[in-house]
Amino acid sequence: MLPDWLSQAFPGWRQTLADPQDQTRRALQDLPSFCYMFVGPQGSFTETHTDDHTTHGWLWQIEGRKKFEFWKLPEMFPCSRHAPMECIIGPNEILYVPWKYAHQVTALEASVSVQWRYICA
Repeated sequence: MLPDWLSQAFPGWRQTLADPQDQTRRALQDLPSFCYMFVGPQGSFTETHTDDHTTHGWLWQIEGRKKFEFWKLPEMFPCSRHAPMECIIGPNEILYVPWKYAHQVTALEASVSVQWRYICA
């Protein structure tokens, strides 16, 4: 069951997933390992972190907008003397997140994202 805020923020979300012809539903079925879906209200965020297992990642922003702030390791803390690199992504945009960058993310709007991580040998 989807939370009420999600149904209100994205009317038609249930219908989109129920439609067998919809590209979003097909992309989300049979998600591989190292694949994550993030759903959150405006203002939700992650603390500064690096992704597990030295993985690279692709983040597909499905709905809403998010602000990413990046620090190249070892300058990974917001208190660093170096300003972060900032990026705002919106619906149907994809962002590459390299493993040597710490990052924090803030949802500027209610949002839905899917991230695929992979280990590059």
